[in-house]
Amino acid sequence: MRKTPIALLVVSLFIMLSSLLMPISTKAEDDHLLPEADQFEVAAEAAIAIDADTGKIFYKKNADTPLPIASMTKMMTLYMVLEAIQEGKITWQTPVPISEPVMLLSQDMNLSNVMLNQDDTYTVKALYEATSIFPANAAAIALAELLGGSEANFVDQMREKLASWGIHDGTLISASGLNNEDMIGPIYPG
Repeated sequence: MRKTPIALLVVSLFIMLSSLLMPISTKAEDDHLLPEADQFEVAAEAAIAIDADTGKIFYKKNADTPLPIASMTKMMTLYMVLEAIQEGKITWQTPVPISEPVMLLSQDMNLSNVMLNQDDTYTVKALYEATSIFPANAAAIALAELLGGSEANFVDQMREKLASWGIHDGTLISASGLNNEDMIGPIYPG
């Protein structure tokens, strides 16, 4: 093993410390580096930037316009899975059956998915990871069916949870964020 000379370590440490101690310029002539608030634009249909500590809104664009929430729905599904684990209703090792509609949906590679087979055994952990990493629509629905007995029942539970948080301006119709036209099998009533 080759040893690093002490002088090299001292010089490296000096460079790191001096860069940390350099004054940060706050002069007016440097303000041109930051966009003015009224000139700032985000290349997105909607956006909002909020100070987490104070709740102050720094920027918003179409913040009150209803838009499809897509995979944000999966985050709600994952939250409810974690809540069920914390409450002891399920464990990471609980086996999750795969219904035929979920299996068929998982084969649609035009959607974000991992292929699921009815003959294989999947755990809550495996489907949670598939939902959070890929984000696999069919895996989210399989978890919903486990927790709610059906996806529709689970969506009702999700809606109740949102209402308990004071969120009344969202409409959930699936555990994955898919619209009804993308679904295979049962869709949310109405």
